Amino acid sequence: MNGYAARRIKTVVCRCVVLLLIAVCLPYVQPEEFDPQNASFSIEKSEHFVVRYRCSKEVAYDVIKYAEGYYKQIEREFELTRYSDFWTWENRCEIVLFASQQEYQSATGQPEWSGGHVDYRNRRIYSFPWADGFTESLLPHELTHIMFREYVKDNPAVPLWIDEGIAQYVEQGTRLKKDLFLLDALNKGVHIPFKDMQAVYALTENDNELSVKLFYAQARSCIEFMIHYYGREQFAYFLSQLRAGKTVEDALRFSYPATIDSLEKFEEKWLDMMQ
Repeated sequence: MNGYAARRIKTVVCRCVVLLLIAVCLPYVQPEEFDPQNASFSIEKSEHFVVRYRCSKEVAYDVIKYAEGYYKQIEREFELTRYSDFWTWENRCEIVLFASQQEYQSATGQPEWSGGHVDYRNRRIYSFPWADGFTESLLPHELTHIMFREYVKDNPAVPLWIDEGIAQYVEQGTRLKKDLFLLDALNKGVHIPFKDMQAVYALTENDNELSVKLFYAQARSCIEFMIHYYGREQFAYFLSQLRAGKTVEDALRFSYPATIDSLEKFEEKWLDMMQ
């Protein structure tokens, strides 16, 4: 079997896995939401955040400092300031810090491995002190999700890879590991075809672990490619087209008319860059 045939077979196998992943995905149903306003918490406030906490004040101050820094970084990275409503006064985002992991799990119904939980509807993040990777990864990741979803106004045409890719782009400390995993997959001739990646709108715990890992790594790489190769300003314009209600294909055509004006060209250019 020649190299081209082997690569095609691996791509088809990966495509089948992704299509199976799409077929079994169901929306995640959250347990009845815990309301911290009906419980006893100390409170600290900043310009864009309200932190309700049952841990030390020092931890609460640290979380506020990180959160404000990430808020400004996300605005700057994606030029959201001109369009999104500011999170001030009664519109501030809430961060709820429980005293322990056990208390967090009991109140939110989250599994033992969970280090944080987000209620997007109420713009609220739950966690506990010393949750693994909370300030470096989970906090910027979930803040990006909230800000991006508000920015695009829940445009149903926005697929998961853009939402997750942007959130991972802002994360700290996990980029190298994901890059190495993706490069190893590509060296074996495996990647998720863009038209299949485009069709994924949800992931669940039941999905194939390696396929999910590849999906996340590839999504982050695609966002990084768009920003680093074509510029932050052009990417911000692409996001503004999604905010206007356009599909990804239409947004690409409007934003990158001479380069990656379709998913096929986008995939071709990305694969060339990753060689």
